[in-house]
Amino acid sequence: MELTDMFIITLASMGLVFLILTGLMYVIELTAVLVNASEKKAEPAPVSAQAAAPLTGQDLVDKDKHAKVAVITALSIASQEEDKQFKIEKVEKVGSQK
Repeated sequence: MELTDMFIITLASMGLVFLILTGLMYVIELTAVLVNASEKKAEPAPVSAQAAAPLTGQDLVDKDKHAKVAVITALSIASQEEDKQFKIEKVEKVGSQK
């Protein structure tokens, strides 16, 4: 086998891998579009008066995963100095994304 044959096989293999990965990318994009389209069609459930009340404290941390991440992040940043301990007194959601 000559050097040119090996070079051609290498380029052909790289091209094939590129085409397969590009095809997979489009399949994933198509799946994302289909999933998002089905979520948009679903009608939102009516909001009850109890659900409309803002969550605070432990309820907020238990039901909102982003609040839990925010609390853990705040504690880790605050406790970077040595010989300090912190306790969470109050958790309150200030703003909301829509």
